Amino acid sequence: MAEEEKGASRIPQLDGLRGLAILLVLGLHFLNDSNHGPFGSLLYRFGSAFRLGWAGVDLFFILSGFLIGGILLEARGASNYFSVFYLRRLHRIVPIHYLWVTLFVLVAAVTGGAVSRVMPIGSSAFHTIPLFYLFLQNYLQLPFGSLIWTWLAPSWSLGVEEQFYLVAPPLIRVLSGKTLKKVLLATVMAAPILRVSVYRFLPNGGASMYVWMPCRADSLAFGVLAAMYWRDGTVRQWYAMNRRLFSIALAVLAAAIPFFIKWMFVPYTLNRPVWLLSGTARSGRPALESAP
Repeated sequence: MAEEEKGASRIPQLDGLRGLAILLVLGLHFLNDSNHGPFGSLLYRFGSAFRLGWAGVDLFFILSGFLIGGILLEARGASNYFSVFYLRRLHRIVPIHYLWVTLFVLVAAVTGGAVSRVMPIGSSAFHTIPLFYLFLQNYLQLPFGSLIWTWLAPSWSLGVEEQFYLVAPPLIRVLSGKTLKKVLLATVMAAPILRVSVYRFLPNGGASMYVWMPCRADSLAFGVLAAMYWRDGTVRQWYAMNRRLFSIALAVLAAAIPFFIKWMFVPYTLNRPVWLLSGTARSGRPALESAP
């Protein structure tokens, strides 16, 4: 996103947030107590600190909404608004993604017999491959533990991003600033309700609310909304006048982290869609067993 951020008044601190998001996700998958160490051991307790690593996913989505929203807001009056945006997305994302999907097909076809002795290929899901090329992989269910799951399942978040890229540019182009803010606020409020509905009424709802773009839209919308307030100076002005209040609010939120680690760290229960708003996310083995 380097050249895009230059055009959108790049904020260096966001690189630090990106790094934090990466550490959170890596800590979750490699150091989480559910993966290493017997219950109650020192290693188990150390891994417990990373139970909230799934929050890094929504942090990425918020950053994406903020950065992409800022780019689109700056260019909303340009005559080549759509062509420039989509050509950049095409060149940055499609080649490497298509290469990765195609490599899986080739590896499975050429070395399938040898690989299957170590790990099942998951050939029953081969009919879903075209959907990966269409960036619809976040609506698929893949056989957990198979090669296709290991190779392609992590790309579900890319599907969410690509679907966001289809929705955001027309909205930002067409809607007035006031109307756009209303739509974004409505999205932030509606997505948790949608997650509850999906969780309660659809089969495999815990996984679906994790990977469907509409269910994750609050994080993305929150990022775009933050970009709007950042651009008009509202956020910076409020912060300059309320630094002490901001510090107190940050301390209160930080004090709640141990509570979330101990009692609400599993993101696929009803706790997640009801209580965790934009900026928190979900990850972990239970839902990923049945979701990309």
